[in-house]
Amino acid sequence: MATPGVDNWRRNMQPPIAVGNPPARSPPTSGRSWADLKDEEEEETALEKKKQEEAVINALKDRIGHLEKEVYTKEDRIEKLEAKVVVLENSHESLKHAQKDDARFEAWEEKFKHLYDLLNGQAGLSSARSTAAHVTVDSGSDRSNSPSPSLDQHEVEHPGELDEEPVVISASPSTSDDEAQSNENTQEPETSVPKDDSVADSSSTLLNEAPTLPPAPLSPKTKLAQQAPPPPAPVLKFPVLNKPKSKVSAAGGKPNVSITDDNGVFMVIPSTEGGGGWSANAKAKDIRDMSREERAELAKGETVEIHVGEKIVRGVPKRMFMQVSKKAAEYFTKDKHVNMVQMDANTASVAAIRHVVEYMKDMGTSAKVYSIPLCGDKFDQNVLVRQAAKKLDMDRYVSHFTKQFCDQIRNGMLNLKQMHQVVTSFGPGDAVVECLANNLAHERIKTNSAPPSGDYKTFLDHHERFTKFVEVTYQKIISGRQHRAARERRLAREQTQSPTPSTASKDAYGSPPAYTIKAMKSPPGKVSGTSDKMETSPTPKTAASAPAPAPADPVSPAAPTNIGGNKKKTLRNGKAKGGAFGKTKHEG
Repeated sequence: MATPGVDNWRRNMQPPIAVGNPPARSPPTSGRSWADLKDEEEEETALEKKKQEEAVINALKDRIGHLEKEVYTKEDRIEKLEAKVVVLENSHESLKHAQKDDARFEAWEEKFKHLYDLLNGQAGLSSARSTAAHVTVDSGSDRSNSPSPSLDQHEVEHPGELDEEPVVISASPSTSDDEAQSNENTQEPETSVPKDDSVADSSSTLLNEAPTLPPAPLSPKTKLAQQAPPPPAPVLKFPVLNKPKSKVSAAGGKPNVSITDDNGVFMVIPSTEGGGGWSANAKAKDIRDMSREERAELAKGETVEIHVGEKIVRGVPKRMFMQVSKKAAEYFTKDKHVNMVQMDANTASVAAIRHVVEYMKDMGTSAKVYSIPLCGDKFDQNVLVRQAAKKLDMDRYVSHFTKQFCDQIRNGMLNLKQMHQVVTSFGPGDAVVECLANNLAHERIKTNSAPPSGDYKTFLDHHERFTKFVEVTYQKIISGRQHRAARERRLAREQTQSPTPSTASKDAYGSPPAYTIKAMKSPPGKVSGTSDKMETSPTPKTAASAPAPAPADPVSPAAPTNIGGNKKKTLRNGKAKGGAFGKTKHEG
């Protein structure tokens, strides 16, 4: 039996019953612990983070690509703007020059205008004086029967003597010098003498103003000279200052030929020695022979691009390029609107092309002239620079490259890799390739024609065309040596079989002669000479009576005789011919 106190206690200990929906139950774990659930949540979180990172990376890549494209576009635009700036600078310089010319023209116009006014004033003054003289002569003709008391009879009878003295019009004493000058300037000139009644009035006025002027009759010749019309007014001519001066070549003293386009002179070709125009095959003038002003003029103006495959070399001065390269001159002259040169990707190195272009740019600003600079002792880079210059037809500016390569080949400083680069870069017919083939042929002769082996044999097998060229060079050297040996044997044999010197030649070296010949033109057996002791000239001996020559000693081939001199001359001529019959400069 339960007690009331215990029941109340149990009732108080039970939780109160909630009103409403029952509490939600946790999902069944199907046997998984809370640790597994936590790992799964972490994996899901990591996957979401990885996806977000990939999205961010992709967005960054897209942004970087977009920015690179914008940078390339802006660089291209900057280059175009720089080109425009160069053009504007050139235009600004031309405008300054034109403004200076205009200012000089205006100054000259003012000067010539002032001179023209002075000439007109002098012409008017001379006309006024001649008119006054005519009026005086006409007024004095009426009084020709009564000569002036100021002249004697001798002066009247010889009026021709008065023509030599100038006629002077003196102003009245009451007028000053300025007033007289103004009166002379304001008087209108007259070319003919009027015949109306106004002549008397004008003559009386002039006579009153100039009472000291004597009436002097003039000869017909003087009248015709005074009635001649005044000379024409001077014509104002302006000199052309912008006319290009003729460039005189240093060799022949004849002006060079300048080919021009719309932008001015872009190519200078030296005149030929024969004169009369320039030849299409003539080489353009070397920029190393030009002045700094000429080179600076070539560096101005339009620029072109050189495309090597997909890569571009920009900023090449067009006129300078046409001056140093004949191919470029022909190419751009044929089509003046072309602004690029396309080359295959494997034709030349882009870095070497840039090296050559920098040289052309420097020649437009440098005070000194020089050839395309070498890349130090870097053989590979020097080969690429020479190859690029030859592709651009600039052989004359890399001749020192050729000399250095040939010196290295003769000194045996090239390995098989460098030989391979020379053969593949320059090709047949090149001077460096010929030097290499000549050197290999001589090495083959030194080794007694031993067959090639090892890597050298692999090199020759890889370059069959070059191997054939080496073989041809080897055969030429062998043939030349055989010809020289045969020639030396023949000369030695001719020296051995030659006769001994005559007695007369021995006499020339000091041996006393057996007799003296006094009359060389006397016939045999007759008396010759004019002395007291008469001597007979000897009768020449016949071939049968002549003594037999003594056997000559064998002469060495190296003996310094006249024949030996001919031998040396023959060898020298053979060497001058070069090639197979002479020792070339690459031997030994």
